[in-house]
Amino acid sequence: MPQIQESHWDTKLYILGKRVIAQLFMMYKTALIYDANNEAFLNALNNLTEDLKALMAKATPLTLESIEANFFLNEEKIKGDIYTHSAFDYLQKEFEKKKIGGVHFETLPSTEELKKFITIFSRYEESDSIAYEKINAALSKTGIDTITVLERRQKQLVAVDEDTVATNKAAAVKNYVRAVEIIKDSVDRLENNKGLDIRRAKRIVYNLVKHSFDEGYPFIGLASIKNYHAYTFHHSVNVCVIAIAFGQNLGLTKRQLADLGIGALYHDIGKLYIPKTVLNKEGGFSDEEWHIMKQHPVLAIQHLLPLKGPTDMDIKKVVPAFEHHRGYDLSGYPPMTIRKPLNFYSKVVAICDAYDAMTSSRVYQQGILPSEALQIILKGSNKKFDPLLVKAFINTMGIYPVASVVELSSGDLAIVNEVHPDPEKSERPKVTIIMDRAQRLKEPQQLDLATTQADNLVIVRSVNPEAYKINVAHYLLGT
Repeated sequence: MPQIQESHWDTKLYILGKRVIAQLFMMYKTALIYDANNEAFLNALNNLTEDLKALMAKATPLTLESIEANFFLNEEKIKGDIYTHSAFDYLQKEFEKKKIGGVHFETLPSTEELKKFITIFSRYEESDSIAYEKINAALSKTGIDTITVLERRQKQLVAVDEDTVATNKAAAVKNYVRAVEIIKDSVDRLENNKGLDIRRAKRIVYNLVKHSFDEGYPFIGLASIKNYHAYTFHHSVNVCVIAIAFGQNLGLTKRQLADLGIGALYHDIGKLYIPKTVLNKEGGFSDEEWHIMKQHPVLAIQHLLPLKGPTDMDIKKVVPAFEHHRGYDLSGYPPMTIRKPLNFYSKVVAICDAYDAMTSSRVYQQGILPSEALQIILKGSNKKFDPLLVKAFINTMGIYPVASVVELSSGDLAIVNEVHPDPEKSERPKVTIIMDRAQRLKEPQQLDLATTQADNLVIVRSVNPEAYKINVAHYLLGT
């Protein structure tokens, strides 16, 4: 049965798998509209054939299965992103409606066999427990023996047990702590004129990337771990976590996520060279202090650039530290004489940096609600932030981001632990109810607000967890 673990496929194979599912969706939709000899149908068929051929060159036989609202290819979970969500969701609903579990390709089918399969499958409208048998009988009549439709499996077959979830959470938290230690260690290494331990950092960041692909717990919830007295260290790691989760939803590969994660982890490394009297000052900066603070991107690049080469600290990983305070409209700091568009990773890190900074309390600032931070980021769209990335970030985070504490129409307080994958339903996330209307703690209760079980419950507003002395990380991660 499909195991919810890290991916064992390489990046190219994983991307091919995602494309095959998306092409199957396009083929299915086209078949509902056009005749099998129509040019649009044949173009869609050709695209599906080519991608399937490329995938099955490395994965034969191939089984596509839909279980518990997820797709698996040869028991490898293939996650959609904000670009493929609609395609994945539609195809999964069609499988469910027809009571079909999936499709098995014993060998690479010919174009003609694929054509017949799509025609039969798309036009089959019955819904009963033996639908898969009827479709297979129809395929056999046409002489197709390379394609088999599968019976739908029960959801409990792939349920993740609590021990596995707890183990995954503990491992993720452990790597989070290690990442914090890396940033703390950087202070000592830099003070003693030693280079940064980039190799160690890369290993930890790649572990975080693998955790992001795991299921059963909210990876982005790691960013709920806050430390009032060690803000700079935790902020760097939180931005790394948020950037990885965001980048994954953008469809980045594991290698790209690792590069992005390193850039995010070290985005504020220049602040280690800023005097603590300035860095931790309460209240506003004087002109001189603000001038000093704005030097941290330049200080970062001065110390990171020499690491390029043997440590593989290439420009993609260095540039976010230099550009994350430069606006999308090229305002901000440090000023540049050449008006060159920002690096993609820099634009991602800028949004994640702003979000975590606004939602974190520190010596000189009380953190604001996640929903309020999203509104501010939205207002900065097209000026400080890339408008397309802002839209994608809000879709990723949801109206009520993971770790938000919300009040329900029942008066109960709950923590958001998973946003709905469909942006149009982001107001109905999965939550854990932890407190009643009288502000008494209760046994945590998991509830999916998108199900009929919660039809009468809606989120009324977000609330500040500190006002109710709620340790969000404890409920999300067991810390």
